[in-house]
Amino acid sequence: MRVVLAYAGSIEGSAAVRWLREHHAAEVVTVTVDLGQGRILESVRDRALTIGAHRAHVIDAREEFARNYIIPALRADALHDGGVPMGLALSRPLIAHTLVEIAAMEKADAVAHTGHGHADGSPLDRLIADLAPHVNVLTPARGWSLTADDLSSFARRFGLAGQDAASGRAETNIWGRTVRAEAGRSIAAFEPGARGGCPADPALLDIAIARGVPTALNGVALPLLELVSSLATLATTHGVPPVSGAGCTCDAPAAVLLHEAHRALRGAATAPDDLALANATSAAYVGLVEGGRWFTPVREGLDAFFATSQASLDGHVRLRLHQGTYTTVSTELSQEAARSRRLRAVPSPTQH
Repeated sequence: MRVVLAYAGSIEGSAAVRWLREHHAAEVVTVTVDLGQGRILESVRDRALTIGAHRAHVIDAREEFARNYIIPALRADALHDGGVPMGLALSRPLIAHTLVEIAAMEKADAVAHTGHGHADGSPLDRLIADLAPHVNVLTPARGWSLTADDLSSFARRFGLAGQDAASGRAETNIWGRTVRAEAGRSIAAFEPGARGGCPADPALLDIAIARGVPTALNGVALPLLELVSSLATLATTHGVPPVSGAGCTCDAPAAVLLHEAHRALRGAATAPDDLALANATSAAYVGLVEGGRWFTPVREGLDAFFATSQASLDGHVRLRLHQGTYTTVSTELSQEAARSRRLRAVPSPTQH
């Protein structure tokens, strides 16, 4: 039996390799999707092979993540409750898609992941089912009875230093770092609050947007990956804080500022009745992403709605960053955007 396992190098993922070998006599092939985790993923491949994987794939999907997932979500103003960016939820459909592709290439009998889910499964289960309903999905973390102490002992046994199974569950990609608290535990790593050492002088940023997509920062045209990285550095330097909601804390300063800029420009370019419709549609979009319904005609239709309605959403947004706060200073529509709008409503500066 050959099983393709979604593997990020965690203790649970490593334990799943051994569990699948021992309980299913499986030949385990791991798949690690590089979404901008900010670490050397070759070490993750080596770890998988050391633990007992037959093969280990590392797939660079950063460009695809930015193009096909982050851009649509930004146009849709897709945020969790509390204004939390959806970096973790947006990563799942791309992981599912990659898992199914590698499983077909490997002629695997099943795919596996370490999501716990609930009685009705997890979003990853639904994503895989929508993509490839014929694929068998194994979920080791629901089948074993390993405690956090068991997993920590496993980590020590195999020399997985620096990992604590009892800590908050953290996942990182180019859209930010999300820390989810385990039941009964608080998240200490990213409690919102001012960062220390912020410059005394504020920073003024100019974000150019074309067709609803950020294209330049301070007059320099950049691919989205580079723009996000540069903006994250500036935002962190000036103390843009993490945001919390829905049982997690998200450190995603670039995502927070890009959503702010996009909302400001959209508000300036859109009539109130159209804006109300767009906001309601955004809420529906968020529900689809959270529920693992990315690969559905409804989500595709909503993407088409946002892309079409923002075909002329062009202009500049200027933000002011100062010691943990960010303020929309001004919006400037392009001539085409100004012509196409039915009513301009420039939002007053709002400090966060």
